[in-house]
Amino acid sequence: MKQITTPTLSPQADMSNPTPKSAAEASKTMTARDILLPKNTTTTPTNSFSSPLPSPVLPEPEPVSNTQVNAPLEKLPSEVRRNLLSRLQLEDLSALVHASPIFHQQYLLDRRFLLCTCLETSLHSSSIVIDACAVYRTGLIDFSDARTHNTVIHFLRTYQDRRSSTKYSIFSEGLIESEIVEIVAFHSTIIKPLARQYTDWALTNLADETKGTRSITPLSKTEEMRLQRALYRFQLCCNLFGKNVDSSRWFFQGLNFKSVDILTIFLCLFEPWEIEEILCLYTFSKVMYTQIFKEIHWDLDANNPKFDDQGRPPTPTGAFDLDDDAYLMGTISLGLKILHRMLTTRDHEQRVWAMQEHICLPLGDFLEIEGSDVLDEWT
Repeated sequence: MKQITTPTLSPQADMSNPTPKSAAEASKTMTARDILLPKNTTTTPTNSFSSPLPSPVLPEPEPVSNTQVNAPLEKLPSEVRRNLLSRLQLEDLSALVHASPIFHQQYLLDRRFLLCTCLETSLHSSSIVIDACAVYRTGLIDFSDARTHNTVIHFLRTYQDRRSSTKYSIFSEGLIESEIVEIVAFHSTIIKPLARQYTDWALTNLADETKGTRSITPLSKTEEMRLQRALYRFQLCCNLFGKNVDSSRWFFQGLNFKSVDILTIFLCLFEPWEIEEILCLYTFSKVMYTQIFKEIHWDLDANNPKFDDQGRPPTPTGAFDLDDDAYLMGTISLGLKILHRMLTTRDHEQRVWAMQEHICLPLGDFLEIEGSDVLDEWT
């Protein structure tokens, strides 16, 4: 099934000027956070759509002018421009507001509304929007540091009520502009890149197992939606039962969740195939970290001569016993931000330093106990 893509806006080019970049071309050069421009930015885009010249005869060259000519799209009434922007996916929104000063100003005037509507369009499903908002709220330090069994259970009841609602809208979340900006940033800089990396890993493994050729067919909308859903729910599991990477707390009294707790209060909320989706992301994280641990094993070994200037005991600062699977489980439970950072850090020394900063023990059993994932343990 071919992937359906949102058509890009491509007005006829001005025949007397070089053809400007289309919205799709512009998006390739944009960074993931380019859409999140602050309101007080002093930088405005310089590209704009050109007015069409229907005449078949080329006009005489005219002196170059710094005056920009508005494209027909830019001459639409502001209400129509707003409606147009609200129907785009996030990448297309970013491309258009960077290609046109008029649309950029329109975006800044109604930033919260447009980010909300475009996020809903990009995620394809209200249930994934609910997951994205749940990930944001549980990732806050205030929630993380105040976690108890009761607060986690209460949150999941509220989460399930929202999933069961037939009238859900992202606007019912009551998000302010800075909050929706954070949600969009997480989607653009963490979810989408990791979705591509997971897809590449999974398709490569499939080709190796079947002795066939790796598929180059893009994911369908349904496949993309399911993968993003799994990423958000895996992150939600990390937020609820793992260590918050931004928190300074390393011990939580009475928060030692067992595998049966995760099964009975979290995974039981989903269909069996949705649980498998979450566990596939856990497997992906485990494989990636296992490879990284092998690469840096000697660098963090207490017997490495670089720790000779530190006395024994205790274990030297910066040294870890990576043969202890608990460190692997704890690091996985930190979630997707750290995983993405590790996968994009190619320099060996930088990776060693980053792992020394973040490696940790789990708060409980998380998604694995004694070498088996929780689903195997349950069955």
